Amino acid sequence: MDLNYLFARHQLSLMKASVALCGEARAAHLGLARLYAERIDHVRNGMRGGGRSVFL
Repeated sequence: MDLNYLFARHQLSLMKASVALCGEARAAHLGLARLYAERIDHVRNGMRGGGRSVFL
């Protein structure tokens, strides 16, 4: 998966969380941001190891 896409989605999730009107929405957006961060880390680790990361 493209890192630029993941970074953009991560940033959008954080921005949406910052303006969320209720706690549930804020938590959902922060949860998505956390998942995107995990994917970013996974892709980066795959690049360092010489392997190819693939997300379905």
